[in-house]
Parts: sequence; structure tokens; C-alpha cells
Amino acid sequence: MEMVSQIFYQEDVNAIARIPLLNTSHEDMRIWEYTPNGVYAVRSAYKTIMKEAIVNGNVKNKHMQWQKPAVGFWKCNIDGSFFDYQNKTGVGMIIRDDQGHLMVARTTWREQCMQVYEGEAWSLLVGLK
Repeated sequence: MEMVSQIFYQEDVNAIARIPLLNTSHEDMRIWEYTPNGVYAVRSAYKTIMKEAIVNGNVKNKHMQWQKPAVGFWKCNIDGSFFDYQNKTGVGMIIRDDQGHLMVARTTWREQCMQVYEGEAWSLLVGLK
């Protein structure tokens, strides 16, 4: 409770102290409710976010698609994934030409859970290399 007292106001500390604790030997585990097996997948997150955006009216077109770059150009798409409980950051990049053909794809990870802006910047760096 010492740590709780250092972080919260006394009124909140008292309320936290009144929360009954379970006496079980079961270990906590993370479960992703949007996949049948409970394991997180980027695809399921994307679908979930898109459904929510459509329901909330944040997407004008339900069928958002990747757009080809201008003729003679390539396009690099990047993304980062952040795993606090594993202390890891993963990044991925894919480069396609103006016809949509795959030119290069790469994924990698780092033993450090970065802030979102750092992870996205790192994925851009991976894409540029």
C-alpha cells in the first residue's frame, strides 16, 4: 500500500484498500476478445477499428483500399506494434510499385516497448533502409 499512497490521494487510497481481493492461485492473463482463440492479431484489430469507425460515422467509404502511388513512384507503408507485457516493439514495412507489385517487405522487433511516436518513427527508419 506504500506505493499506492505515493501515487494516489488519501481518499483514493482508502477506497482502494477496501477493494476485496480474491484468494485464488489462478494467474492473470491477457485475452483479446476479437479472435476465437483470444490471441491478438493485427488483422482482427484492423477489422474491429474499421467496424467501430463505420458505426460512429468516422469513415465515409466502408471499402477503404490501399491507393497506388503516382506512375513511376513507389509507396512504403509502415506500422508499429507495442507489447508492454513483453517489453517489445515490433515494426513492419512494405514497399509496392505504381502497379501495386510487392517490391520489399520486412518485419523486425526490438527488446524495448517504445512510445507510439518512437515506434512509428523507427518503422519509418526500417522502411527507408
